Amino acid sequence: TPRLVEDVIWNVVSVAEAWRDVVEDGDRVAILLPSDLVPVGDLVVGVCEYLGVSHVRAYPFTTGIADWDRIAEMWRTFRPTVVFVAPGVAMHMTRLAKSRGELADLRSSTRVLMLLGEVSTEPFRDRLGQWWGGEVHDASYGSTETGTLAATCARSRLHLLPSAAYFELSDGTSTTPARGSGAGNLVVTPLRLHARPLLR
Repeated sequence: TPRLVEDVIWNVVSVAEAWRDVVEDGDRVAILLPSDLVPVGDLVVGVCEYLGVSHVRAYPFTTGIADWDRIAEMWRTFRPTVVFVAPGVAMHMTRLAKSRGELADLRSSTRVLMLLGEVSTEPFRDRLGQWWGGEVHDASYGSTETGTLAATCARSRLHLLPSAAYFELSDGTSTTPARGSGAGNLVVTPLRLHARPLLR
């Protein structure tokens, strides 16, 4: 999906403002997400730069660059407080750290896991939170085609980003603006796609 600088900047700023209550001043962020095919790692880097927090990229499946031994070494040195990671990678990393007897040390600095890239369930997030001794959030929701549509808050709830898109609800018969609570199919018109405008 093509993007212009304006697309990237609008997405970064709207997400950063939403995450500002979770990613705090002084945090150290580890980004265990790829940027090769899906730009989610780039989004998190942009948010960290916008918020002025230190960060490191270390995608554990980058052959020849970052394996699990290097991830653990980075963790012990950098001591991340916030970790952005896909749910499947978080599970793999947790199992590996437990089997090596490293989980207690690795989790000692970590207060928040921010899950991106895959769907997660509340019981899964609760279990990860127990293992890591911290908060676990679904960081955001969106797609490559629409950009980010919702982001988490400090209470681990996803909120629609009205600066990013116009939201409507359809009940199959009529479509009305999404205001407050409601049920139906979410109809989205992104407001900040300059390279590839998308209507509903």
